[in-house]
Amino acid sequence: MDKRTKGMDDIRKSIVGILAEPGSGYAYTGTGFLAEGGVLVTCAHVLEQARRDGEAYLFQFDGENETRQAFLIRQSAKDDLDLAVLKPKSLPTEAVALKLVQPVNIRKLAFEVYGYPQKAGFRGRYADGALQGELTDVQGRAAFQIKSEQVEKGFSGAPLYVAELDGVVAIVSSGPGARFGLADQVTAYAIPVRQLEAVYSRFNIQTGQSAAGWYMAHHYSLRPNF
Repeated sequence: MDKRTKGMDDIRKSIVGILAEPGSGYAYTGTGFLAEGGVLVTCAHVLEQARRDGEAYLFQFDGENETRQAFLIRQSAKDDLDLAVLKPKSLPTEAVALKLVQPVNIRKLAFEVYGYPQKAGFRGRYADGALQGELTDVQGRAAFQIKSEQVEKGFSGAPLYVAELDGVVAIVSSGPGARFGLADQVTAYAIPVRQLEAVYSRFNIQTGQSAAGWYMAHHYSLRPNF
């Protein structure tokens, strides 16, 4: 029996693969997802090797063959917050915008994620794990340390979904051994969703609570008008 939550299967409708530039040897350079307000969120470093058509970045929604275009709205440097926000030219009718949630206590909080590993024989792949805690590097940048045996290269930009909160708490940014120097096979890092506000000011913080009432959270949403 499949132990994944119904919510995780549902959010696949919101996840996209960012196409890799020709000659890279990969179909996808990373992952992104549709957030409230009709924008795509990914990591800035994912776009460095992304396929483009003029000013448009090319991507595909999970489960469809159509290649779509998205245009950059805001981007931070990869050595800064490593975040990018894009406006898609078109969306499938079944696409669902994901809620962004910042929990008060992340310690041992279980997550699920779906991303596009570059060397896999599949378009996308499931992963799960637990948040270990929040770190700050010497430049003052925040990151969640996460533990997962499946998150790997290509998952950058993927949303960490927490079923208890019915929302995304962070964006996968780097895999084992990267950025914060813990070189093992199960440690990776993710950018807290609250960092998105520094890149794109149309994100708003709202106070919310999980359906179970276990975690207080800040709810981020986007105003629909640009």
